Amino acid sequence: MITDRYIKLIDKLSSKTQEKKVIWQRSSSQDEFKLELEKGAITIGKYEGDFNNAPEVFINIYNDRGDRIDVISINGSDKHFEYINEFYSSIRRSYYKVDETIDSIFNELESDKTLGAPEISEDDDLPF
Repeated sequence: MITDRYIKLIDKLSSKTQEKKVIWQRSSSQDEFKLELEKGAITIGKYEGDFNNAPEVFINIYNDRGDRIDVISINGSDKHFEYINEFYSSIRRSYYKVDETIDSIFNELESDKTLGAPEISEDDDLPF
């Protein structure tokens, strides 16, 4: 279960992320992101689940000494899962610059230039 205080925290982080006023870093794994703050840090990660386990999003809160002081873990059956999963997705999209990349692809597709890298034939000299 997630408390109202944590819902408020996630709302604020979500707003700042959408406004591009938060710089998330990739943490120890590809599916975990970290926000360093003056008085602590927050990580958020996702486990996709498998045939035995539901997907799960987890948020860790650290104090200014690096001690983990709380964990929020929401699995796919929790009523807040979609809300937390959407928050995780917005962080992931922000970190990987998904929207900016898609905009760049659209810009290239709308140009008149030839797209894609030319194929290297076996007769061409290798660049190394």
